[in-house]
Amino acid sequence: MKKLLKKLFRYLWLGTLSILPLLIVVQIFFWLQKVLLGYLYKAFAISEGNYIFVGSMFFLIILFLTVVGYSIEKYGKSIFIAFIDNLMQNIPLLKTIYNFVKDFLKMVFATKESDVFREVVLVPFPNKNLKSVGFVTNVLDEKNIVVFVPTCPNPTSGFTVIVKKEEAYFIDVGIDEAMKMIISIGAVAEDEFKEKITEKLKK
Repeated sequence: MKKLLKKLFRYLWLGTLSILPLLIVVQIFFWLQKVLLGYLYKAFAISEGNYIFVGSMFFLIILFLTVVGYSIEKYGKSIFIAFIDNLMQNIPLLKTIYNFVKDFLKMVFATKESDVFREVVLVPFPNKNLKSVGFVTNVLDEKNIVVFVPTCPNPTSGFTVIVKKEEAYFIDVGIDEAMKMIISIGAVAEDEFKEKITEKLKK
């Protein structure tokens, strides 16, 4: 009876984990819908049902966001975002929350082409006998690279280490695949990713 209950609990746990991503996505969708509809209702209330005013307002918002994105893409910065950053750094509590959210979004949406993370590597950390998954963030010279080794399940914190290129195992996988493995404390990893890790460790 005890073994049966243990198996049933395991099945329940696995089923919950498998359906959880869908539930989270649905919850986020409904939350966004609620927020957007809330702003839409407020806009109609302020304009007293003037469709032209509401449409113009949303067009200006989209135009503004596009201009900010263009500035960042073209020049690497935006005057508006720089102003907000400076403002937030002077407000103690908001500074912590703002920096956390900003760093988290950078990591979650980082790609191979991202300025934040460039490549996925295995590095000898915290000692020579162990290997940790990290991301190349900078190249010091021909022999040395800077690697960020995130902690799990919170990848917004971690360790910045300097590693010799010859000691790092470069793995040809997407940043998102490696991040999934880190956030899930190693429980979730694509078969291809696992195969590439084991191949590198055999060398």
